[in-house]
Amino acid sequence: MVKVCKAIYYYCSHHRCMFLVFRYAFIVCIFITQTLTWSNLIKTTVKSVEISSMLLCIIISAYIFALVISQLQISNQLVTFAETTGFTANAVLLLIFSTLFIFGMFLDAASCKVITLPVFYPLAMAVGINSLWLGVFYQIILEIGLLTPPVGLNLFAISGVSGVPFSRVVTGTLPFLLLMILSLWIIFWFPQTVTWLPKTMG
Repeated sequence: MVKVCKAIYYYCSHHRCMFLVFRYAFIVCIFITQTLTWSNLIKTTVKSVEISSMLLCIIISAYIFALVISQLQISNQLVTFAETTGFTANAVLLLIFSTLFIFGMFLDAASCKVITLPVFYPLAMAVGINSLWLGVFYQIILEIGLLTPPVGLNLFAISGVSGVPFSRVVTGTLPFLLLMILSLWIIFWFPQTVTWLPKTMG
């Protein structure tokens, strides 16, 4: 299986990879493991369409929101406000952290990024935050939010797919949550852990 995946990723684009992996998983689930029967295939397909449609609506709304922010020049006003009031990088990071942590518990990562980046990215650049470091910081916070009860979307997804009780899923993800918090602490105090490797690669 590992050799098949390596061959797929080496010879195909990422779009073809997704299609081939899906087809491979579909064949395995129906004919080999028989965990996906024809009787519940239609229900699974309908549920997938519902979830995908919901996510697409959120992302489209987020893009419209980003366009409105751009047209109203809210980002420029925030940057001007930060410069005149003497906002520090730590204050901006605290604002980003609190916002993303709350958003991450209710929305998927893609929607959170599309909604908040048009506002926070210019503000972060204005106070001298490295853009690469900000991307890693963003992703870790969103993942923390997705694994934080009582809402954490990933917790409900894991519980629904595996059939494991929600409380047990929360307990099982606590070590990973602590590791991500530790990672956040490390990159905050030692930002070179994020920027060192890309700098050496030119």
